[in-house]
Amino acid sequence: MQSGQSLTATVTAVLCLAIASMFTTPVDAAVITWGAVDGTDAISDISTSGILVTAVNAGGASNQTVNGVTFVTSNTAPLGMAASGMLIGTVAGFSAGDPIFNMLNSVSFGGGTGTTSINLAVTNGLMYQIQLFYADRRNGNESRVMRYGDGNGNNVDVLGGTNAGNVMGRNVLGTFTAIGSTQTITMAPQGFGNSHINAYQLRLIPTPTALLAGLTLMGLLAMRKRD
Repeated sequence: MQSGQSLTATVTAVLCLAIASMFTTPVDAAVITWGAVDGTDAISDISTSGILVTAVNAGGASNQTVNGVTFVTSNTAPLGMAASGMLIGTVAGFSAGDPIFNMLNSVSFGGGTGTTSINLAVTNGLMYQIQLFYADRRNGNESRVMRYGDGNGNNVDVLGGTNAGNVMGRNVLGTFTAIGSTQTITMAPQGFGNSHINAYQLRLIPTPTALLAGLTLMGLLAMRKRD
């Protein structure tokens, strides 16, 4: 059996490696692998994978809980200005008063016609899922498209208007493994005045490697207690 002193040194080494990994901050944001863009027409469209890190009702006046996920109001954040009335009447069976409708009925906008970005706090080396929502069914905005990206040239176009069909806008999921303490999300309106986002959430996705490391560390700590 390892001596208490030897085991303590081992545990310390493991912890030091973990902490060094967490606080290593490369210059570039991680590459996001985007999935297919999907219509938002059901509560089940809100992802519940992994563990919630943050969920934001962008531009919303109050928190909205959808599919067990509470999207916290951000007032005008993250883009500086807010508006409501993105949805009109009843859409996909939902109307004013339904949390999912309320969440997508408001929007945060700003940044002008160019590309703007937000930075999300993450932990280096961990895997995450990001979900972005865009909806704008106002008359005259039928074909509006927002282009979201990771700052590395990996972009996805999301159609938010009525041309998207009988849906409350559309949403997209992306996954990435963090390579620093922040993850960039870029936004660029395609032919109109400002970037828009209605809601977003960031979720931590446990991986076998992370779970194994955690179990190993727990085992070492348990052995130390027995010495």
